[in-house]
Amino acid sequence: MVDVVQIENALDRINGDIFQELCNHFLYLKLNPNTITPIGSVIGKEKSRKGIPDSYFTGADSKLIFAEYTSRERLKKSQSFYNKLKSDIENCFDTSKTGLEKEEIDKVILCFTARIKPVEKKNLEELCKKHNPKCILDLKGIRDLAFAVLDYPILGTYVGIKVGTGQIQEPSEFIANYEKNKISTPLSNVFLGREKEIEDGLNHLETNDLLLVHGSPGTGKSKFAIELAKRYSDKNEFCFLCIGNKGIPIWEDLKTIVRTDKKYVLLVDDANRLAKNFQWILSLFEDRASNTLKVVVTVRDYALPQVKSIAANFNFSSIEIGAFSNDEIKKIIQSDDFKINEPSYEDRILKIAQGM
Repeated sequence: MVDVVQIENALDRINGDIFQELCNHFLYLKLNPNTITPIGSVIGKEKSRKGIPDSYFTGADSKLIFAEYTSRERLKKSQSFYNKLKSDIENCFDTSKTGLEKEEIDKVILCFTARIKPVEKKNLEELCKKHNPKCILDLKGIRDLAFAVLDYPILGTYVGIKVGTGQIQEPSEFIANYEKNKISTPLSNVFLGREKEIEDGLNHLETNDLLLVHGSPGTGKSKFAIELAKRYSDKNEFCFLCIGNKGIPIWEDLKTIVRTDKKYVLLVDDANRLAKNFQWILSLFEDRASNTLKVVVTVRDYALPQVKSIAANFNFSSIEIGAFSNDEIKKIIQSDDFKINEPSYEDRILKIAQGM
């Protein structure tokens, strides 16, 4: 089992260019921003260049976030991490370098592969407030970044460490793996319709920690469950992870990656195929406070009794995903995403949807 010390050792030795990519990926997952612009990265290459800041992000609330990254390799001769971090803050608020007023910067994030003393942390926060009293300084040291690799196993690729068996995945990784099966319906397309079901699903998750999403094959259960889990996690600041199926025990992954001090939404697709692993996932509820873990499960109707039997000791609710009506299908295909208005095409699509 990978431990935090192993990850810290790898971070301490990491190449500066790769560290920058790791931090960009981490903050993209952590912040879920509207945009990310890595000024300090060369397009299409794992190579850094001079940029102030190294990256900037804009959130859904239009707030502007600057990020600076410091690995041991990036320190100048005899330069301490503390002095480098001070320099990073000064650069972020240097209007001649950024072209922005200090008041326009809402948050500064400093990621670095070291530990700093409490007094140094206090001094850095005071320096940030000196430039902009309303700006928030967020310091991510080497231990924070090591835990980030455990939280987001995909980050392990940057430090050459495989976290777990790869069955606990970021949604983007889960979708990519799902779509490797060429006969599977794509999950990366735009989500359309089902707003009533989404509203019902969100209400169910407010009152129950376990939700079973069931229906016939091909009705879009997986796509719906991903959208529902994403909306709930975004709204409530939960971490959203997906469970893949490799047919091997997942218990060690759950103990390593799913922390009791964080809130999670876990998507379990085709739960009846996970056998013992599904039972282990449900056992996480036993050691957690209510409303800190939500599990969204998809299951085909024929296997619903089996899944209900496994979940019998837990409070759960269920929601059925039925086939789209003809009117719903027409609304979707006539939307701006498809713009199909030719009657003959519409009729053919409706017949295909009906299995004809």
